[in-house]
Amino acid sequence: MQAIIVEGGRPLVGGVEVHGAKNSVLPILAAAILAPGKSVIHNCPPLSDVAASLDILRHLGCRAEQHGTDIEVDASTLTGSSVPDALMREMRSSVIFLGGILGRTGEAELTFPGGCELGPRPIDLHLSAIRALGADVQGAGTSTILIRGGKPLHGGEYTVVGDRIVACTYLAAAAAAGGAVTVTGADPRHFSTVTAVLAEAGCTVRTGADWVELVGREGLQAVRPIHTAPYPGFPTDAQPPVMAALARGRGTTLFVEHIFENRYRHAQELCRMGADIKVEGRVAAVSGVRSLHGAAVEAADLRGAAALLVAALGAEGESSITGLKHLDRGYAGLERDLTALGGRVRRVEQTPEG
Repeated sequence: MQAIIVEGGRPLVGGVEVHGAKNSVLPILAAAILAPGKSVIHNCPPLSDVAASLDILRHLGCRAEQHGTDIEVDASTLTGSSVPDALMREMRSSVIFLGGILGRTGEAELTFPGGCELGPRPIDLHLSAIRALGADVQGAGTSTILIRGGKPLHGGEYTVVGDRIVACTYLAAAAAAGGAVTVTGADPRHFSTVTAVLAEAGCTVRTGADWVELVGREGLQAVRPIHTAPYPGFPTDAQPPVMAALARGRGTTLFVEHIFENRYRHAQELCRMGADIKVEGRVAAVSGVRSLHGAAVEAADLRGAAALLVAALGAEGESSITGLKHLDRGYAGLERDLTALGGRVRRVEQTPEG
Protein backbone atom coordinates (compact mmCIF):
# COMPACT_ATOMS: atom_id res chain seq x y z
CA MET A 1 0.00 0.00 0.00
CA GLN A 2 1.30 3.42 -0.94
CA ALA A 3 1.09 6.54 1.20
CA ILE A 4 2.12 10.16 0.87
CA ILE A 5 4.06 11.49 3.83
CA VAL A 6 3.84 15.24 4.38
CA GLU A 7 5.90 17.24 6.84
CA GLY A 8 3.76 20.33 7.28
CA GLY A 9 4.46 23.88 8.32
CA ARG A 10 6.70 24.88 5.41
CA PRO A 11 5.65 27.77 3.13
CA LEU A 12 5.41 27.15 -0.62
CA VAL A 13 7.38 29.46 -2.90
CA GLY A 14 7.92 29.43 -6.65
CA GLY A 15 6.11 28.60 -9.86
CA VAL A 16 4.26 25.53 -11.13
CA GLU A 17 2.61 24.70 -14.45
CA VAL A 18 -0.61 22.71 -14.44
CA HIS A 19 -1.16 19.77 -16.75
CA GLY A 20 -4.05 19.26 -19.15
CA ALA A 21 -7.56 18.93 -17.80
CA LYS A 22 -8.73 15.39 -17.02
CA ASN A 23 -12.36 16.34 -17.55
CA SER A 24 -11.51 17.68 -20.99
CA VAL A 25 -9.26 14.94 -22.35
CA LEU A 26 -11.62 12.09 -21.41
CA PRO A 27 -14.61 13.20 -23.55
CA ILE A 28 -12.20 14.15 -26.36
CA LEU A 29 -10.83 10.60 -26.38
CA ALA A 30 -14.37 9.23 -26.48
CA ALA A 31 -15.27 11.56 -29.35
CA ALA A 32 -12.30 10.29 -31.36
CA ILE A 33 -14.32 7.12 -31.97
CA LEU A 34 -16.63 9.06 -34.30
CA ALA A 35 -13.87 10.09 -36.69
CA PRO A 36 -12.34 7.30 -38.78
CA GLY A 37 -8.65 8.02 -39.14
CA LYS A 38 -5.97 9.32 -36.83
CA SER A 39 -6.46 12.03 -34.21
CA VAL A 40 -3.67 13.63 -32.18
CA ILE A 41 -4.42 15.16 -28.79
CA HIS A 42 -1.78 17.25 -27.03
CA ASN A 43 -1.32 18.18 -23.35
CA CYS A 44 -2.77 14.91 -22.05
CA PRO A 45 -1.73 14.15 -18.45
CA PRO A 46 -0.50 10.65 -17.50
CA LEU A 47 -3.43 9.85 -15.22
CA SER A 48 -5.03 6.52 -14.36
CA ASP A 49 -8.35 7.72 -15.84
CA VAL A 50 -6.59 8.53 -19.12
CA ALA A 51 -4.97 5.10 -19.13
CA ALA A 52 -8.39 3.52 -18.53
CA SER A 53 -9.81 5.43 -21.51
CA LEU A 54 -7.00 4.17 -23.72
CA ASP A 55 -7.72 0.62 -22.56
CA ILE A 56 -11.37 1.04 -23.60
CA LEU A 57 -10.34 2.37 -27.02
CA ARG A 58 -8.00 -0.57 -27.55
CA HIS A 59 -10.69 -3.02 -26.46
CA LEU A 60 -12.97 -1.54 -29.12
CA GLY A 61 -10.31 -2.19 -31.75
CA CYS A 62 -8.80 1.29 -32.02
CA ARG A 63 -5.08 1.94 -31.98
CA ALA A 64 -4.34 4.26 -29.05
CA GLU A 65 -0.91 5.21 -27.74
CA GLN A 66 0.41 7.87 -25.38
CA HIS A 67 3.87 9.34 -25.83
CA GLY A 68 4.62 11.83 -23.11
CA THR A 69 1.72 14.25 -23.17
CA ASP A 70 0.65 13.39 -26.73
CA ILE A 71 -1.96 10.75 -27.54
CA GLU A 72 -2.57 9.27 -30.98
CA VAL A 73 -5.87 7.52 -31.67
CA ASP A 74 -6.61 5.72 -34.92
CA ALA A 75 -10.30 4.88 -34.91
CA SER A 76 -10.37 3.50 -38.45
CA THR A 77 -9.79 0.02 -37.02
CA LEU A 78 -12.74 0.11 -34.58
CA THR A 79 -14.54 -3.24 -34.54
CA GLY A 80 -16.26 -3.61 -31.15
CA SER A 81 -19.43 -2.14 -29.70
CA SER A 82 -19.32 -3.36 -26.10
CA VAL A 83 -17.20 -2.46 -23.08
CA PRO A 84 -16.74 -5.11 -20.36
CA ASP A 85 -17.71 -4.45 -16.77
CA ALA A 86 -14.10 -4.48 -15.54
CA LEU A 87 -13.20 -1.52 -17.76
CA MET A 88 -16.44 0.36 -17.05
CA ARG A 89 -15.77 0.20 -13.31
CA GLU A 90 -12.44 1.98 -13.66
CA MET A 91 -14.00 5.45 -13.82
CA ARG A 92 -17.30 7.30 -13.85
CA SER A 93 -16.49 8.93 -17.20
CA SER A 94 -16.59 5.57 -18.98
CA VAL A 95 -20.24 6.28 -19.79
CA ILE A 96 -19.18 9.02 -22.24
CA PHE A 97 -18.12 6.28 -24.68
CA LEU A 98 -21.77 5.31 -25.09
CA GLY A 99 -22.66 7.94 -27.68
CA GLY A 100 -19.53 7.50 -29.78
CA ILE A 101 -19.87 3.73 -29.96
CA LEU A 102 -23.55 3.94 -30.83
CA GLY A 103 -23.00 6.61 -33.45
CA ARG A 104 -20.21 4.67 -35.12
CA THR A 105 -21.49 1.09 -34.95
CA GLY A 106 -25.24 1.48 -34.53
CA GLU A 107 -25.30 -0.42 -31.23
CA ALA A 108 -23.61 -0.26 -27.84
CA GLU A 109 -23.47 -2.50 -24.79
CA LEU A 110 -22.12 -1.05 -21.53
CA THR A 111 -22.57 -1.67 -17.82
CA PHE A 112 -22.95 1.07 -15.23
CA PRO A 113 -19.75 3.07 -14.66
CA GLY A 114 -17.58 3.16 -11.53
CA GLY A 115 -15.55 6.06 -10.12
CA CYS A 116 -15.74 8.04 -6.88
CA GLU A 117 -18.76 7.38 -4.67
CA LEU A 118 -20.11 10.91 -4.38
CA GLY A 119 -23.77 9.99 -4.36
CA PRO A 120 -26.17 9.24 -7.22
CA ARG A 121 -24.88 10.32 -10.60
CA PRO A 122 -27.51 8.96 -12.98
CA ILE A 123 -26.82 8.56 -16.67
CA ASP A 124 -30.37 9.54 -17.64
CA LEU A 125 -29.20 12.59 -19.59
CA HIS A 126 -27.01 10.37 -21.77
CA LEU A 127 -29.89 7.98 -22.37
CA SER A 128 -32.49 10.63 -23.08
CA ALA A 129 -30.18 12.39 -25.54
CA ILE A 130 -29.54 9.16 -27.41
CA ARG A 131 -33.25 8.36 -27.44
CA ALA A 132 -33.99 11.80 -28.87
CA LEU A 133 -31.55 11.03 -31.67
CA GLY A 134 -33.65 8.04 -32.64
CA ALA A 135 -32.01 5.18 -30.76
CA ASP A 136 -34.01 2.51 -28.89
CA VAL A 137 -32.80 2.76 -25.11
CA GLN A 138 -34.44 3.07 -21.63
CA GLY A 139 -33.99 5.92 -19.08
CA ALA A 140 -35.50 9.12 -17.75
CA GLY A 141 -34.61 12.66 -18.77
CA THR A 142 -36.15 15.72 -20.38
CA SER A 143 -33.21 17.39 -22.14
CA THR A 144 -33.30 17.66 -25.91
CA ILE A 145 -30.22 17.74 -28.13
CA LEU A 146 -30.41 18.98 -31.73
CA ILE A 147 -27.56 18.03 -34.07
CA ARG A 148 -27.40 19.08 -37.69
CA GLY A 149 -25.21 16.52 -39.37
CA GLY A 150 -24.39 15.78 -42.96
CA LYS A 151 -20.65 16.27 -43.11
CA PRO A 152 -18.33 13.29 -42.73
CA LEU A 153 -16.05 13.41 -39.70
CA HIS A 154 -12.29 12.96 -39.92
CA GLY A 155 -9.33 12.80 -37.59
CA GLY A 156 -7.94 16.02 -36.22
CA GLU A 157 -5.43 17.61 -33.87
CA TYR A 158 -6.25 19.38 -30.62
CA THR A 159 -4.54 20.73 -27.50
CA VAL A 160 -6.30 20.11 -24.19
CA VAL A 161 -7.00 23.11 -21.97
CA GLY A 162 -5.14 23.45 -18.66
CA ASP A 163 -6.78 21.83 -15.64
CA ARG A 164 -8.53 24.50 -13.58
CA ILE A 165 -9.07 22.17 -10.61
CA VAL A 166 -5.37 21.33 -10.43
CA ALA A 167 -4.69 25.07 -10.50
CA CYS A 168 -7.18 25.59 -7.67
CA THR A 169 -5.50 22.83 -5.66
CA TYR A 170 -2.07 24.48 -5.87
CA LEU A 171 -3.58 27.83 -4.93
CA ALA A 172 -5.40 26.31 -1.96
CA ALA A 173 -2.15 24.64 -0.90
CA ALA A 174 -0.35 27.99 -0.96
CA ALA A 175 -3.20 29.57 1.01
CA ALA A 176 -3.00 26.79 3.62
CA ALA A 177 0.78 26.64 3.96
CA GLY A 178 1.58 30.28 3.30
CA GLY A 179 4.16 31.60 0.85
CA ALA A 180 3.93 32.88 -2.69
CA VAL A 181 3.09 30.64 -5.65
CA THR A 182 2.54 31.40 -9.33
CA VAL A 183 0.40 28.90 -11.23
CA THR A 184 0.67 28.91 -15.03
CA GLY A 185 -0.95 27.00 -17.88
CA ALA A 186 -4.61 27.61 -17.03
CA ASP A 187 -7.01 30.44 -17.82
CA PRO A 188 -7.90 32.30 -14.57
CA ARG A 189 -11.31 33.15 -16.00
CA HIS A 190 -12.21 29.46 -15.74
CA PHE A 191 -11.87 29.49 -11.94
CA SER A 192 -12.40 33.14 -11.01
CA THR A 193 -14.98 32.16 -8.38
CA VAL A 194 -12.25 30.27 -6.51
CA THR A 195 -9.64 33.03 -6.67
CA ALA A 196 -12.31 35.47 -5.48
CA VAL A 197 -12.91 33.30 -2.38
CA LEU A 198 -9.18 33.03 -1.63
CA ALA A 199 -8.82 36.79 -1.99
CA GLU A 200 -11.77 37.32 0.35
CA ALA A 201 -10.05 35.00 2.83
CA GLY A 202 -7.08 37.37 2.95
CA CYS A 203 -4.72 36.13 0.23
CA THR A 204 -3.24 38.53 -2.30
CA VAL A 205 -4.19 37.39 -5.80
CA ARG A 206 -2.95 38.68 -9.15
CA THR A 207 -3.91 37.24 -12.54
CA GLY A 208 -2.76 37.36 -16.14
CA ALA A 209 -3.84 35.71 -19.37
CA ASP A 210 -2.73 32.23 -18.32
CA TRP A 211 -1.33 32.65 -14.81
CA VAL A 212 -2.32 33.36 -11.23
CA GLU A 213 -0.05 34.53 -8.43
CA LEU A 214 -1.17 33.98 -4.84
CA VAL A 215 0.56 35.28 -1.73
CA GLY A 216 -0.72 33.60 1.41
CA ARG A 217 -1.05 35.16 4.82
CA GLU A 218 -0.95 33.81 8.34
CA GLY A 219 -4.46 33.26 9.66
CA LEU A 220 -7.01 33.29 6.86
CA GLN A 221 -10.44 34.68 7.62
CA ALA A 222 -13.85 33.16 7.05
CA VAL A 223 -15.71 34.08 3.88
CA ARG A 224 -19.33 34.39 2.82
CA PRO A 225 -21.22 31.11 2.24
CA ILE A 226 -19.83 29.12 -0.67
CA HIS A 227 -22.43 27.51 -2.93
CA THR A 228 -21.20 24.99 -5.47
CA ALA A 229 -22.79 25.28 -8.90
CA PRO A 230 -22.25 24.30 -12.54
CA TYR A 231 -19.84 26.46 -14.53
CA PRO A 232 -19.38 29.41 -14.27
CA GLY A 233 -20.28 29.01 -10.59
CA PHE A 234 -18.01 27.74 -7.82
CA PRO A 235 -16.87 24.26 -8.94
CA THR A 236 -17.78 21.33 -6.73
CA ASP A 237 -14.35 19.82 -7.41
CA ALA A 238 -12.66 22.86 -5.82
CA GLN A 239 -14.78 22.69 -2.68
CA PRO A 240 -12.68 20.08 -0.79
CA PRO A 241 -9.24 21.75 -1.16
CA VAL A 242 -10.67 25.20 -0.42
CA MET A 243 -12.41 23.80 2.66
CA ALA A 244 -9.06 22.39 3.80
CA ALA A 245 -7.41 25.79 3.43
CA LEU A 246 -10.18 27.56 5.38
CA ALA A 247 -10.03 25.02 8.20
CA ARG A 248 -7.40 27.29 9.77
CA GLY A 249 -9.32 30.50 9.14
CA ARG A 250 -10.77 32.83 11.73
CA GLY A 251 -14.54 32.56 11.98
CA THR A 252 -16.99 30.15 10.38
CA THR A 253 -17.50 29.50 6.69
CA LEU A 254 -20.57 27.69 5.37
CA PHE A 255 -20.30 25.39 2.36
CA VAL A 256 -23.49 24.42 0.54
CA GLU A 257 -23.07 21.52 -1.89
CA HIS A 258 -25.60 21.61 -4.73
CA ILE A 259 -24.02 19.05 -7.08
CA PHE A 260 -23.24 15.84 -5.16
CA GLU A 261 -25.01 14.78 -1.99
CA ASN A 262 -22.04 12.82 -0.63
CA ARG A 263 -19.29 15.38 -1.26
CA TYR A 264 -18.12 15.83 2.36
CA ARG A 265 -16.41 12.49 2.98
CA HIS A 266 -13.13 14.35 3.51
CA ALA A 267 -14.58 16.35 6.41
CA GLN A 268 -14.25 13.53 8.93
CA GLU A 269 -10.63 12.97 7.96
CA LEU A 270 -9.89 16.69 8.25
CA CYS A 271 -11.31 16.53 11.77
CA ARG A 272 -8.69 13.88 12.59
CA MET A 273 -6.17 16.63 11.93
CA GLY A 274 -7.90 18.97 14.35
CA ALA A 275 -10.38 20.74 12.07
CA ASP A 276 -13.80 21.77 13.41
CA ILE A 277 -16.33 20.81 10.73
CA LYS A 278 -19.98 20.00 11.25
CA VAL A 279 -21.94 18.47 8.39
CA GLU A 280 -25.72 18.47 8.10
CA GLY A 281 -27.01 17.18 4.79
CA ARG A 282 -25.66 19.37 2.02
CA VAL A 283 -24.30 22.03 4.41
CA ALA A 284 -20.91 21.99 6.10
CA ALA A 285 -19.97 24.56 8.75
CA VAL A 286 -16.20 25.04 8.98
CA SER A 287 -15.13 26.86 12.15
CA GLY A 288 -11.53 27.87 11.84
CA VAL A 289 -8.99 26.59 14.36
CA ARG A 290 -5.65 28.08 15.24
CA SER A 291 -3.67 25.11 13.94
CA LEU A 292 -4.00 21.63 12.50
CA HIS A 293 -1.83 18.71 13.48
CA GLY A 294 -0.43 15.82 11.51
CA ALA A 295 -2.40 12.56 11.44
CA ALA A 296 -2.87 9.33 9.53
CA VAL A 297 -5.79 9.88 7.15
CA GLU A 298 -7.35 8.04 4.21
CA ALA A 299 -8.85 9.53 1.08
CA ALA A 300 -12.26 8.29 -0.05
CA ASP A 301 -12.40 10.13 -3.39
CA LEU A 302 -10.29 12.17 -5.79
CA ARG A 303 -10.82 15.74 -4.58
CA GLY A 304 -11.01 14.59 -0.97
CA ALA A 305 -7.47 13.27 -1.40
CA ALA A 306 -6.37 16.70 -2.60
CA ALA A 307 -8.05 18.28 0.43
CA LEU A 308 -6.11 16.06 2.82
CA LEU A 309 -2.86 16.95 1.09
CA VAL A 310 -3.66 20.67 1.27
CA ALA A 311 -4.47 20.41 4.98
CA ALA A 312 -1.31 18.39 5.66
CA LEU A 313 0.86 21.07 4.06
CA GLY A 314 -0.50 23.66 6.48
CA ALA A 315 -0.54 21.39 9.55
CA GLU A 316 2.06 21.02 12.27
CA GLY A 317 3.97 17.75 12.24
CA GLU A 318 3.82 14.76 9.92
CA SER A 319 0.79 13.36 8.12
CA SER A 320 0.31 10.08 6.27
CA ILE A 321 -2.26 10.00 3.48
CA THR A 322 -3.49 6.74 1.97
CA GLY A 323 -6.13 5.99 -0.65
CA LEU A 324 -3.83 7.29 -3.37
CA LYS A 325 -5.63 5.42 -6.16
CA HIS A 326 -8.12 8.28 -6.02
CA LEU A 327 -5.45 10.99 -6.18
CA ASP A 328 -3.77 9.39 -9.18
CA ARG A 329 -7.00 9.61 -11.17
CA GLY A 330 -6.72 13.39 -11.43
CA TYR A 331 -3.23 14.60 -10.50
CA ALA A 332 0.07 13.86 -12.23
CA GLY A 333 3.38 14.74 -10.56
CA LEU A 334 1.74 16.36 -7.56
CA GLU A 335 4.41 15.31 -5.06
CA ARG A 336 7.16 16.43 -7.44
CA ASP A 337 5.64 19.86 -7.95
CA LEU A 338 4.95 20.46 -4.28
CA THR A 339 8.50 19.43 -3.41
CA ALA A 340 9.84 21.87 -6.02
CA LEU A 341 7.82 24.60 -4.28
CA GLY A 342 9.52 23.84 -0.96
CA GLY A 343 7.10 21.34 0.57
CA ARG A 344 8.28 18.10 2.14
CA VAL A 345 6.17 15.54 0.35
CA ARG A 346 7.15 11.99 -0.55
CA ARG A 347 5.42 8.79 -1.63
CA VAL A 348 6.35 5.61 0.20
CA GLU A 349 5.37 1.95 0.37
CA GLN A 350 3.70 0.98 3.64
CA THR A 351 2.99 -2.37 5.21
CA PRO A 352 -0.60 -2.99 6.37
CA GLU A 353 0.59 -2.23 9.92
CA GLY A 354 1.91 1.17 8.75
